[in-house]
Amino acid sequence: MASNIVQLNAPTHFPIKLTSSNFPVWRKQIQSTLIGLDLLQYIDGTLATPSQFSGNERKTINPAYTRWYRQDQTLLCAILGSCSDMIQPIISSATSSKEAWDRLLHSYANASRSRIISLKSKLAKNPKGNKSVAEFLNEMRSIADELALIQNPISEDDLVVHIITQLEDEFNSLVAAIKSVAYILKNKYKSMVPRKRLFTFPRVDSMQAELQLHEEVVSNSPPASKCLCIQKSSSKKKWNNEPAMSSPPAW
Repeated sequence: MASNIVQLNAPTHFPIKLTSSNFPVWRKQIQSTLIGLDLLQYIDGTLATPSQFSGNERKTINPAYTRWYRQDQTLLCAILGSCSDMIQPIISSATSSKEAWDRLLHSYANASRSRIISLKSKLAKNPKGNKSVAEFLNEMRSIADELALIQNPISEDDLVVHIITQLEDEFNSLVAAIKSVAYILKNKYKSMVPRKRLFTFPRVDSMQAELQLHEEVVSNSPPASKCLCIQKSSSKKKWNNEPAMSSPPAW
């Protein structure tokens, strides 16, 4: 616990105000800022409240308690100021920053769980459709990023699987190539890849250029020759020419 009182100002330290729909983002802001200021222990329960009085007679105020109380009230005020008008009544009667924090966690925990279910459902049922490859990948990345932000991240391999299973049929040959390369890499680096992983897929960033090239080839081909053009896509050429590596690829 810092000996000096750290002054906090809600607009400066917590510029994102808490609303009914942005709790994960707001919580991350609060936690990151307090970690940087070495104050997280005030709200996470790891800092015990000092005794209010010194000695057995309970007549002299404990200086450690005074420092703790001043810092805690400064933090409580900043948290209150970082909440929107609709949220403030939830914590207006809290007597400590931890009590305010716990009330907000309790109020929004169920909402966060519902959001996780909603995002995972959307990730699994978000076909590319008429969207461009760039739009589709950005949308899928955004969903994955939001899941990570609310402390429920998905692996890169799982994200790739969600992506390739929701592409249109015209991408089938490219998807087959991706799966083939994944299987080859798994066997090539099997001593360095966890056994529970059946494949080693390329990273989304690595796939994007190939998917966009494939998209361009298909869109520029006459309808009658699209199937032939798909088979001539250069995706396999790139992955078959990957340089030799002594460690698992960084995909």
